[in-house]
Amino acid sequence: MPKGANRRGPSQGSHAVPQRPQGTLPATYRSQGATANQDISQYSRDSYGSAARAGQSKKGGIWRVVFIVSIVVFVGALAALGAIGYQYWAQQNAYNGLEEYAEVDDNANLALSDLKVDWDGLRAINPDIVAWVYVPGTPINYPVVQGSDNQEYLHKAFDGSTGWLASAGTIFLDASNASDLSDQNNALYGHHMNDGSMFASLADFEDQDTFDSHRDIYVLTPQGNYRLKTFALVKTTGSDAIVQTSFANDASYQAYVQDKLNRSVVSQKGDTLTATDIKQSVLFSTCEYSQNDGRAVLFAAVVETTAANDPYLSSSTSGTTGLSSSQDAVMDRKYEEAA
Repeated sequence: MPKGANRRGPSQGSHAVPQRPQGTLPATYRSQGATANQDISQYSRDSYGSAARAGQSKKGGIWRVVFIVSIVVFVGALAALGAIGYQYWAQQNAYNGLEEYAEVDDNANLALSDLKVDWDGLRAINPDIVAWVYVPGTPINYPVVQGSDNQEYLHKAFDGSTGWLASAGTIFLDASNASDLSDQNNALYGHHMNDGSMFASLADFEDQDTFDSHRDIYVLTPQGNYRLKTFALVKTTGSDAIVQTSFANDASYQAYVQDKLNRSVVSQKGDTLTATDIKQSVLFSTCEYSQNDGRAVLFAAVVETTAANDPYLSSSTSGTTGLSSSQDAVMDRKYEEAA
């Protein structure tokens, strides 16, 4: 063996150095290297300078847009609520101004004939005026018109205006009824407004106590005044052909009235009227929201009238109202406080 040669070869002896594949590092060095790379990434260009500011700007821009949109939505909602409130106020204020044309709340016991309406004054505003309806202790104290059909006054105010500020419409008599309310059954319609105006309070009559405390209704016409007594409240839908204004004979009318007594969601207490007692009636229809396309229809019998030519009841020269300073003032005050 030549001098200086390694006699033990590369793979022999206790001091042989193990070989490793080129290009690899020990595990310890690899983990340290990865950590170093991560540490170095903290100081990269993406973490500082314009690139970092751009990233932060993008995040801040998104939240800024969300904030601005939220403010716009909030302001829009407030504006919408304000507009709706103004709409209700303007419509009711217009009808409040008409109450001066009707004397229905004197501070004394009144005869039926003492309830007066300035018909000439109302005709000057709207020649379609046919009646005035008053329900003590409720907001119902309105003129009644009759249009060429049952659509005309749905969204047309008493002064003839239409549009946004006339959405409450006007209380109107069915187009098929005689304009002097001389039919055996007469139908009046009014919206159920969310502020409680028009015929909205009629839907509350399904409560027995409310029904009991509002049995009297007054309908005034140029031909004479009518005092009515409620006898039924029917909850139904718009598809129900519940309105009938003429009848072949008395038996047909009595069958119609009996059906409403049978379907009523409230019962009569005190003055109880049967189908044979009722000779003439008025129904008051409005929407109710416990069912789709719901209707609340209140039925009232004519019990007294000053109209000289009414075909179903003899006229009374005086008649009674039951309105007194104590009852009427208290009920009106309760309504004002509730409003």
